[in-house]
Amino acid sequence: MVFGWFKKKGSEELKKKAKILKRKINKFTTLLWIYKTGGYVDAVSVSADGSYIIAGSDDGRVYFFNRDGELLWSYETDDKVYSVSVSADASYIVAGSGDGGVYFFNRDGLLWIYKTGDLVHSVSISSNASYIIAGSGDHNVYFFNREGKLLWSYETGNDVRSVSISSDGSYIVAESGWVVYLFNMEGKLLWSHKIGSDVYDVSVSADGYVVAGSKDYNVYFFSRSGELLWSYKTGGPVYSVSVSADGSYIIAGSDDGRVYFFNRDGELLWSYETDDKVYSVSVSADASYIVAGSGDGGVYFFGFDSEKYLARLYGSTIEKWREEGYDVSELEAEISYSKIKDYEARIQRLKQLESELSSLNIKGMNKIKAKLKDPRRVEELEEEVSLLKQALKAINAARTALIETGKLCDVSEAEEILRRAESKFGTGDYAGAVSDANECGRVLEKIKERSKPEIEVELPIKSLKPNYWKASSLILKNKGNMHAEDVRIEFSKEVEVRGLKELSIKAGEEKKITISLKPKEVGEVPVEVRVSYKDGVGREYFSERTFIILVSEEVPKTPPPVVAETLPPESVSKHVTPGISPAEFTPSPTTPRTFPPELASRYTGVEYVGRGGFARVFKAKRKDGKVVAVKIPAVLDEATGKSFLREIENWTKLKHENIVRVYDYNILPIPYFEMELCDKSLAELDKPMDVREAAWIVFRIAEGLKYAHARGIIHRDLKPQNIMLKDGIPKISDWGLSKVITESSSSLASFTPLYAAPEQITGGVKDQRTDIWQLGVIFYELVTGELPFKGDNPVEVGMAIATREPIKPSRLNPEAKDVEPIIMKCLEKNKEKRYQSMEELQRDLAEYLKVEYKRSLSESRAKKDIARSKLFCGDLVLLSAMLRDYHEVLKHLSVLKDYAGEEGRKEIDMLIKELELRIKRKIEFDDELVERIKVLVYKVKMSRK
Repeated sequence: MVFGWFKKKGSEELKKKAKILKRKINKFTTLLWIYKTGGYVDAVSVSADGSYIIAGSDDGRVYFFNRDGELLWSYETDDKVYSVSVSADASYIVAGSGDGGVYFFNRDGLLWIYKTGDLVHSVSISSNASYIIAGSGDHNVYFFNREGKLLWSYETGNDVRSVSISSDGSYIVAESGWVVYLFNMEGKLLWSHKIGSDVYDVSVSADGYVVAGSKDYNVYFFSRSGELLWSYKTGGPVYSVSVSADGSYIIAGSDDGRVYFFNRDGELLWSYETDDKVYSVSVSADASYIVAGSGDGGVYFFGFDSEKYLARLYGSTIEKWREEGYDVSELEAEISYSKIKDYEARIQRLKQLESELSSLNIKGMNKIKAKLKDPRRVEELEEEVSLLKQALKAINAARTALIETGKLCDVSEAEEILRRAESKFGTGDYAGAVSDANECGRVLEKIKERSKPEIEVELPIKSLKPNYWKASSLILKNKGNMHAEDVRIEFSKEVEVRGLKELSIKAGEEKKITISLKPKEVGEVPVEVRVSYKDGVGREYFSERTFIILVSEEVPKTPPPVVAETLPPESVSKHVTPGISPAEFTPSPTTPRTFPPELASRYTGVEYVGRGGFARVFKAKRKDGKVVAVKIPAVLDEATGKSFLREIENWTKLKHENIVRVYDYNILPIPYFEMELCDKSLAELDKPMDVREAAWIVFRIAEGLKYAHARGIIHRDLKPQNIMLKDGIPKISDWGLSKVITESSSSLASFTPLYAAPEQITGGVKDQRTDIWQLGVIFYELVTGELPFKGDNPVEVGMAIATREPIKPSRLNPEAKDVEPIIMKCLEKNKEKRYQSMEELQRDLAEYLKVEYKRSLSESRAKKDIARSKLFCGDLVLLSAMLRDYHEVLKHLSVLKDYAGEEGRKEIDMLIKELELRIKRKIEFDDELVERIKVLVYKVKMSRK
């Protein structure tokens, strides 16, 4: 090989071969010079700015020129040069040779050669020379980096006669046979298009548009997605094509000897006829310079005044834009085809935005309107308009939600937030408006969640005549913060009522209706008024109040004081408990509706509490000062009397911390029994409640049930109203449906449908697992605030219990996920799949509680919170004691000792020694020991270290 440098000095002979012409082709194009080589010119390439030209000739040489036509150097290869390409700044050149080599040069000379399996038809280089593409006769497309490392290759199945790479290397186009291929940088084939003849050359723009020259005389132009946009038929096969970097201009060389120059739309701007076939063409990035290689051995170099051409072509369009008020100063300063097309698209987008804003019919918006005439700010404006529409949509949605929610409850808090959003919208702060409008929506949801109606009823009438109708007002006031719908009123059977109707009562509103009453009894008659109602989202509530009405032939001037008790919503439940009782009981036909005078000598400070099961409950103080609850049958008939004695029969056998204690009972002088007075029931607690607290409550309830089951007694009617709380300790009450397990347990009995087990619905055998089901329903309700099975009537509820699966608790309350398996096992319809005993249920509850208490203990210890540490450590001791686990009790007692005072530490040491002795002697962990441990833990919790 011969390598030669040709500099300005000493190259006069070669320099003369570049014939300077400056021949005008049209108003915009000039043939600047021609250089004749020693053979037909099969390959040419021009740098991005037109400063350098590279040519490959049939004489086997690579020629390198400057813009003035001066030959700077040439390089002789081993065969003819089929293709050349130059980087944007002409620092690197690549050439493809008939010897199968890809040659890579910089300005100092040859850097590397890569040998393919056949002659290299075509090469192309990216603008910054980072990537090189080559097409070979061995049917492969080759992709290299600047160092000559082969990154990938693609086999087409035919000679690859042309390749081209976009300026940034993102797109690679190749032709092989009749097919045009488009790849991305990773070698992934994006599309291919089959043309009706051989494709001789291809070129790709920076944005992926492709031009192809074909044997069928046509120039084809494709979009980046492979759609054919246009074609142009020349006078012969098209050997070479090239597209400017932005895809604005296309150059083609044909067998008819002509160079063709098109704009992006396929319009022929000019053509020039050479002395022979045009084998190769190339265009600079901005189309200011065009180079062509001809079969006559000539390198033809053209200059194109694109700004002058575009000014003539688009001058009227630009003037029209200016007259319409659009800022075109930047475009006029430097006109280019791509810039005109960009402005055209931008102005179209501005007009679309103007139309959208006009359709919104919003006053103001001066800041936005000022930008509607500046094409350079269209992206900024589109983002702002998009935000404006989001804000408008969010405000309208919030306004609609406010109106709808306002029909249900007080929304003043949300109204203020919406006003703030509307104010920000008016000042153009659309992001702030969106944020506030969304906040308004969230607040409305919270308002709906926390709001509820609360109906209070007043019955002013204090006295009536027996069997006479009398008109009276009934006053209902909604003291809650949500409107009440479907308000229905029911009176107890002691009176007949006319004039009741369904109402709607707004939050804070009071309504008065006129009714007529006729009493059925004589004396001081307690009349219960029950109100059921719904809120706007369908949640159901009820409240109940008892009024004492004096029914006599003579109405006193000053009526006696009213004994009344208002129970909060959701706190009252009907409880029907007929049953079998001892034959020796013969009830009286009636009983007083107030506290019976027969018992008045035994109690003082009597207050009516409410109704539980078949009886009325009073709070009273015994002579010894102890405050108790006294339960008396509401009506004395045979069935009620039997149920009353039956409740006493089983209940008096049960003495446990987690069972309401019965102190005294008798059927004379009137049936009653005296029991432990509690603070409230589970039904009165807010739900859903803390999962750990709920698990501890259920564990303690199970403790009481375990005690009852061990004595052969099952409850069969567990529900929140029957679980009382005293000093936070749950206690099971109302054992009226309880059954001795050894008796037949398949008999039908009354029960509360919402908490009934499947075997109670179907009439199957009831046992301790029935209580487990009902305890599972209570657990579900405590952690979710919902019942697992619902229906509009008892039949629907029963069908749901027997046939449907409940919603998983964690879907209603994600925090319930850890206890979900426990709850769902309690609610297995097949009893054999449920927990088989309370001990089994307690073990799983204990595992959960241990994890929670240990975690809380660790956190509180890390924070040095002694009070909470003592609390959680004490709970771990109690939990272990109730499980009768000696070793766990010992382990946690040793920690609890750290939080005890001096006296407490001594007691703990004595207890530890006793436990170790019990373990050694294998003494059973009995109930008495559990109670002592409870007392000790309580002392430590209450002590100050």
